Amino acid sequence: MIAAHSVITPPAVTITLALPPAHRQGPSPAGAGTYGPLPRKLVYPDPPPVGDDGDMLQVFGFDRIGVVLGDIYFIDPAPAKGQEGPERGVRLEVRVLEPGELTGSIYSARPIGIAEPIWRADMLESADGPPGSLDRAHHHPNMRNWEPNGRVFDRYLSRDPVGFVGTMLSDLEGLLARAGIEVDVALAADARSLRTAVPEVQRALTSMLDQVKAGELGTVPDEGDLTSARVSWL
Repeated sequence: MIAAHSVITPPAVTITLALPPAHRQGPSPAGAGTYGPLPRKLVYPDPPPVGDDGDMLQVFGFDRIGVVLGDIYFIDPAPAKGQEGPERGVRLEVRVLEPGELTGSIYSARPIGIAEPIWRADMLESADGPPGSLDRAHHHPNMRNWEPNGRVFDRYLSRDPVGFVGTMLSDLEGLLARAGIEVDVALAADARSLRTAVPEVQRALTSMLDQVKAGELGTVPDEGDLTSARVSWL
């Protein structure tokens, strides 16, 4: 049995976004405030595992770059050495943000796309071991075409994951360069904004790691014996 690739229960989501260029407010357009038939219910691509309380996703967004983090429960069906068995923890990624075009009136909600990853940090541990061990914490500094390549282990990350993430996020220019992305004026502005927001990201990461350690996030789905699973937004 394979758990849903991305469990889309209505989870707890915190979104902090720097606003895109605003429209000039004026008189309501014709038809504003009137709506067509609304759907009776939300339909998700995959049903959640029975008994799952939902997965958490938090987003810190700027102009073209965002930082996303969420809890994860993971089983690789063909694990490399040292990656056997279930893993749990927190995944954090630097991602490209893509603001969408308005699909309705000037008052309609703007679609927001969380696109290709630039860097990933996995604060993982063996789910069979003691909570909080983070014995499998690693990062992926050179993500290309959505793929993470191999795991890179760092003593600093294992010893102080929150400090390590803060150090990496404070050098967005370096992360972009290693990913082969040229830093233009807009990305340089995002780097400055992200440096200011690093303490907020670290607080969110600390809280999520504490919830995983307490058994409140990154939990095993109630689906019996699993040989493959990826229960997470990310």
